[in-house]
Amino acid sequence: MPRSILPFPKHTPLSLQHQEYINRINLNQNLSASNFTNLFILDINNDTLLSTLQAATIITQFDPNTSLPYYQIIHPPGHVPDFNELAQKGIPQIDLYPYPVSNSIADRDNADYIYSIPDLLELAGSNYANMRRKINQFKRNSTVTFAPITAKDFDDLWEFYSIIIRHAALNAPEMQASLTTELHAFEKAIQFHEYLPLNFHGLYVDHKLVGCVVTELIPHQTALIHFFRVNAPYKGISEYLFQQVAIEYQNQATLINFEQDLGVPGLRRFKESLQPSEIKMVYTVTITDQYGG
Repeated sequence: MPRSILPFPKHTPLSLQHQEYINRINLNQNLSASNFTNLFILDINNDTLLSTLQAATIITQFDPNTSLPYYQIIHPPGHVPDFNELAQKGIPQIDLYPYPVSNSIADRDNADYIYSIPDLLELAGSNYANMRRKINQFKRNSTVTFAPITAKDFDDLWEFYSIIIRHAALNAPEMQASLTTELHAFEKAIQFHEYLPLNFHGLYVDHKLVGCVVTELIPHQTALIHFFRVNAPYKGISEYLFQQVAIEYQNQATLINFEQDLGVPGLRRFKESLQPSEIKMVYTVTITDQYGG
């Protein structure tokens, strides 16, 4: 463990030097919330903190709208933290707790969508009928290419992504804060791409960039999607791009983690339409009400 990680309530700011440590304690799970790359690129205000408690690691983050802290705990299997001690340390609530415990509440908005790569390659059966139809519609476009995006094209990629986010914010002003955070996180992913295990891919129609996806191979043979955006009015474009991720990782992984829907109705409908094999629930534990902290 890096010496800079201190026992709670002391802490150390998250930095690139903690990548190996976070990756090591995540070996037993493939959740998106505790993934190092996610923690790092979403730390746009440089205020994410790490500390330890017993055998667990506490990750402290801050809500960009309220500036209030929220806590995530990663612990080895079978080593559930002592909630009385958490209360005594002043932790009011654990968000995104990965295992159900007594009096925990399932947090559907932050649950991860998990998909089977073999199923996405085959698209067999009635459950995939709509997805097959949409993909076939998109494939009728004249020239469709899915290819890696390298650093020499990052300026064009940044311009493409910025336009998408600006348009999305105009159409959904209530999402302005989360979209701004997404754009800053995307910028940080590009800036630090040499230090992060990210793969950038673009979707092209007639050699024009119409979509992009940023992924990472994580434990349990899982491809994690960090960013996924399209910017063209073609029917089936999103479904086609999603299947391309399965094709890209078919020899390296068996699962895709498409992260959460954050309670956004349209995003939930889309991710459900892709036929997840599992919705990997996470849990909230309110400590102060139960343990008198």
